[in-house]
Amino acid sequence: MTGTDDAGPWTDSHCHVHGSAEPRDALERAFAAGVTKVVCIGTDEPDSLVAVEFASHFGDRSCGPEVFATVANLTDVASANV
Repeated sequence: MTGTDDAGPWTDSHCHVHGSAEPRDALERAFAAGVTKVVCIGTDEPDSLVAVEFASHFGDRSCGPEVFATVANLTDVASANV
């Protein structure tokens, strides 16, 4: 979005930053780009637990954007080749 007048606020409604090597940096960069909310998507039970824990830790806007999580179990869908 560099060089435009439309710098947000934005919501990233589908991200996996909770699995990133440097999640704090990713959140700070997103916030600097105008993202005020992010939704971390869990893909199975273990990943969903990580997403929820991540959102509870970073949801206080300590890195900029508000952080939310969703939980899912996509392994059934993937195994059915849907």
